[in-house]
Amino acid sequence: MAGSRSKIIRNKWKLAYSKYFLGIAVTSIDDLEESQKDLLKRNVIELPESVAPFLCYKDDRKYKDAINNLVSIDIGGCTTDIVFIKGGKDTEYVTSFRFAANSVFGLGEQITPIVSKYQSYIENIILDEDRSGDAKYNYLFDNIYRGITGDTQKGDIASFFFALKNHEKLQDVEIDFNSMLKRDSDQKLIFVLFYSAIIYHTAQIMKAKELELPRHIAFSGNGSRIVNIVGDKEILAELSKCIFEKVYGKQYGNSGLDIIQNTKNPKEVTCKGGIKAADKEYEQKSFEPLVLLGTDNDTFITDSDTYSSVNIEDSVTKTNYKVKEFIEYAINELMLQKYTKGVVAETFVKAMNINQQTLQIAKDVLMKEDDLANFTRNGINNKIATIVDTSSTQIEETFFFYPIASLLNVISNEINKKD
Repeated sequence: MAGSRSKIIRNKWKLAYSKYFLGIAVTSIDDLEESQKDLLKRNVIELPESVAPFLCYKDDRKYKDAINNLVSIDIGGCTTDIVFIKGGKDTEYVTSFRFAANSVFGLGEQITPIVSKYQSYIENIILDEDRSGDAKYNYLFDNIYRGITGDTQKGDIASFFFALKNHEKLQDVEIDFNSMLKRDSDQKLIFVLFYSAIIYHTAQIMKAKELELPRHIAFSGNGSRIVNIVGDKEILAELSKCIFEKVYGKQYGNSGLDIIQNTKNPKEVTCKGGIKAADKEYEQKSFEPLVLLGTDNDTFITDSDTYSSVNIEDSVTKTNYKVKEFIEYAINELMLQKYTKGVVAETFVKAMNINQQTLQIAKDVLMKEDDLANFTRNGINNKIATIVDTSSTQIEETFFFYPIASLLNVISNEINKKD
């Protein structure tokens, strides 16, 4: 009886709230639900998350007159989405792949060597019994952290570590995970290879589609904090420019390449872009989703390319050839190119504080071709295992990053061993 009375009161409150606060006057809950659905259809616009950052910059006084040939790269936890803007106005192409922050940091029991290297040090600080007498402190750092580490599947330890900077309960000690990683000359190569792989793949897509060299690259998403670890905007711009010039086989003009990024809150531009889209009644025009397979420089997926059509061993061989080509270029050529900041020219290795010995470790790992083949084969097979109907499901993402994610993990582990 009490339950029925509560339900009646709750429903009457919903009807009253809808009438006086939402302007929806109905007499029954069923009518209310239908009215709400209709209201959403009329007022909610469809906007891909990866497009929103561009809409923010498009109307920003600092950028709107200069933005052209823009590439917007949204790095999340699981996926990276790349939007190619045509003429500074419309979205022309979009691509997406599972190579993002989790590929570098891991989740749950699968945390990477980068995170495990610092885990004990940070744990000793936040779980220090001398500091944990405060009940609120105990809850924040003991209970919450134990909850994260206890989630063996999705526990995001790295995000927790990043959030500790300037925490009110840690005034007597500084835990700046971002700065720790920036200063780590041993593991820096992992972040540089991660960043370079995304830019390299972006350049290959753009060249294959005969797009102009990008004038601006905009980064967004919480995973884009990795970009800050690689280097400042000047280094990122020069590094990216070198990669594009390599892929395109031609030089940039005088305007060069600029990096656009909100380093304090990378998700802010996505939110602002969504708000601006709503204010201006933005209408999303059609765009072409792209998947550059990764087995060569210019093969894009078509409707007939389903997962059942994949020749796994042929794909492994061709993908590994392209991956080795990229890694060898990055280590043997890109890292040793001269970067000029101020007066003195220095290599990217020195400018980005990369331990020279780690380059040889990466080379040694790359030479183990059987391992590389297994990384790629496992990546393809694991993806196929998630597909219900392989004969009708079009290939959804490039194969290029399957072995790279595993390579970075192995290289990182080997670097830790040298210590």
